[in-house]
Amino acid sequence: MPEDAKKIDVLYRVYHVKNGKEKSDLDYVNDEKWVYRSPDALCIADVRTVVSIPISSVIGTEVRKKRVRMMQWNKEQAPNSAEYKPYRVTENDGVYYIRSCTALQIHDVFGDYEILIPNYDADTVCGMLNLSVDV
Repeated sequence: MPEDAKKIDVLYRVYHVKNGKEKSDLDYVNDEKWVYRSPDALCIADVRTVVSIPISSVIGTEVRKKRVRMMQWNKEQAPNSAEYKPYRVTENDGVYYIRSCTALQIHDVFGDYEILIPNYDADTVCGMLNLSVDV
């Protein structure tokens, strides 16, 4: 892992499509990953896998202003700490809520897809790509 790699959370959820609409009984999972930039790729890694996304495949970002419900908190600082206060992270009965996330939009040989980043980590990822983000 490069020395300049940063820890971030990446959001995902399991869903199925029924009658053309996404259905999910689960909340989002915020999985902790490492992110870093190589000369021509954004790399997202964990202990087993490195996913390299060519910079040329990143076509933009979109802020999703929908509340996200997560079942765990991965950061060392508490969600109500000064560092996370601007992002309005709340906790109720062990469930964490954020007010938005950023979709990193990608178009490559695999098709069109998005990587969802919680609002509190969006600046880290977008900064590596020289993109601005409104959290």
